[in-house]
Amino acid sequence: MQLTKLEMAIVLGAFVQGLGEEARNNNESELLNQLEDKLDEIVNNSTPNQMKEAGESVVNKFILGLLEEKKPKKFVQFRCISCGYTEQYTEQQARTKDGLRCKRCMDGGAMINEGIQNQTTEA
Repeated sequence: MQLTKLEMAIVLGAFVQGLGEEARNNNESELLNQLEDKLDEIVNNSTPNQMKEAGESVVNKFILGLLEEKKPKKFVQFRCISCGYTEQYTEQQARTKDGLRCKRCMDGGAMINEGIQNQTTEA
């Protein structure tokens, strides 16, 4: 998930506000002061409409990121009827791969569907 600078500023600004006044006023927190200066610069160079759109966008990106993690991807395995070579595609890829031909066979043997397998993958 890629965030724009404005989206990062919105997220970080929310966290900084949540830290409270005591943490923000801590003398040892020079990095936090630099961050607040940069956030102010980004926000001051943005219109209210840009801020609204970036806020909605970042929330949508986080929601989609969480939902995608929960879904196990389904893989379809294909086997060459000539040489037995197998290859896996995601279910979505397999739907678009009509008339698959083997990459290893000289004559490009036909690939047949071995069935769907559930697998969880980590991004």
